[in-house]
Amino acid sequence: MNIFKQLALGSHLTKMTNWMEAIEHTRHTMPIGAGGGIDSLPPDQQARAIRELEAGMAALAKYPRHVITAELIKNRQVALQFGRHTRADAIGNLLEHLIEQNVALGAEDFLKSYA
Repeated sequence: MNIFKQLALGSHLTKMTNWMEAIEHTRHTMPIGAGGGIDSLPPDQQARAIRELEAGMAALAKYPRHVITAELIKNRQVALQFGRHTRADAIGNLLEHLIEQNVALGAEDFLKSYA
């Protein structure tokens, strides 16, 4: 993959992870039962998050699924090494969502094919 595609992939994954981290952050800062979803964000941020997450999904569909999985696993490991547990959880949630949408490979398929 050329450098421009790598930069674009990184940019999309970063934006999507940032939104997932903002959503994950609500789980820790809002009262019990009031946090944990996109609905917990202010209305203007909800609309922006939806737009950017949908744009990211469309862009990621152009990349091989194993590349997306590998990048997110690497990013999650880096977040954990720096003690950024909320970000690591957000990356895990993003990966699960992308697997459900068939944009990334699940752990079993990834390990069978690329480990």
